[in-house]
Amino acid sequence: MHARPLCSGFVLLCCLVLFLPSQAQPNESELKSRLLHRPLYLRGLWRNDDLHFDSDGKLIGDSDRTSFTLSGIEITKIKVEKDHLQLHGHRIGLELDGSSPVRVPLRVGTLRSSREEEVNVGVAMPASQDYSSTIDSIFTESIADFVPSLPPWWQPYAHKHLLATSVAYDPYVSSRTGALTRFGHEVVLPAPLGNKEPEFNTYAKLLMFKGIAVIHLTIDKNGAPSKLSIKRPLGLGLDEQAIETVNSWLFIPATQNGKPVSVEVDMEVNFQIIQ
Repeated sequence: MHARPLCSGFVLLCCLVLFLPSQAQPNESELKSRLLHRPLYLRGLWRNDDLHFDSDGKLIGDSDRTSFTLSGIEITKIKVEKDHLQLHGHRIGLELDGSSPVRVPLRVGTLRSSREEEVNVGVAMPASQDYSSTIDSIFTESIADFVPSLPPWWQPYAHKHLLATSVAYDPYVSSRTGALTRFGHEVVLPAPLGNKEPEFNTYAKLLMFKGIAVIHLTIDKNGAPSKLSIKRPLGLGLDEQAIETVNSWLFIPATQNGKPVSVEVDMEVNFQIIQ
């Protein structure tokens, strides 16, 4: 008489167990397909090589920022831990001395003994155990995503060369006042006044990378530079150094009929390795 209720209870318990929802585990093969050896860039332009992010893709702790031409990364190892994702790879730079950006592994050390710069990235597991949106917040495959946040002096080049559709862009149009003097008509060119030379960074030295960056700028009646922009870049963080160098220069101003005038000029900044 009592066997029947016990049997019913047993069947009910089995049903409850069978229909309990199961949580999906992170798919390691999908993560590898998405991240391994892909042309990735750190959206935050983070400079540090040991980075940790929360489950929303926000940086934990502090890190300096760097040029977008030094923010590339190539993931070579992926490990799915119980509560986080561990990524290992190396830092990638962009050479812009040509028709299109070229990704190159960055190196650290000395000319006699250098190695690829390693990067480690830890990502906390989201509550959903789905890393997709978190990864989107940390990485991008398109350098066009950087264009809106680049400083004004990058914008003319970026709009012309880094976007899918080339667009002419002048970041200084709202601040331009008065007419600039054109060369010719008895205009004497401005001349730099014993200014400092640009310095190589370690990356360019170790890659034996050299070239000439061209900076477009205005030199006012007092010989001060303003409205600088990259006309022909090099990449590898050298363009930021070129801008900083030219922005610190002073000039003998251009003159017309003996009077100082404001002019637009192109300045070459030569990065050469002297051995």
